[in-house]
Amino acid sequence: MEKFLLDFKKYEITDAGLYYHLNDEFLITHGTRAGQQPAKGELDVHGMSGMSGHSHKSQVARKNLYQKTIEWVSIGCLANFEELTYASTFAFTWDQSFAEIDYTQKNHQVLIHKI
Repeated sequence: MEKFLLDFKKYEITDAGLYYHLNDEFLITHGTRAGQQPAKGELDVHGMSGMSGHSHKSQVARKNLYQKTIEWVSIGCLANFEELTYASTFAFTWDQSFAEIDYTQKNHQVLIHKI
């Protein structure tokens, strides 16, 4: 029997696809960037504020534009490193964390909680 941290079926949460726009200013995606600065890489690719977790590293990157600042948040993972079998050689560079988002249609605040 599989164990899940969140019961998506119970709350009728379905797959949002590759990209989910939380509001007009904030994108949520799995992510594709890795390396030393994955948050900066995602920010450069998407050109807007957002968050991803592909790299499993907790980081924030910001860029000042003419009339606003955009930021990208890279979050860690919730994996149990002792039971990890699929990527054990990479786990030593990963962080354990999750994010909390407070948002309106035009504003957002992201808090990273490291475990």
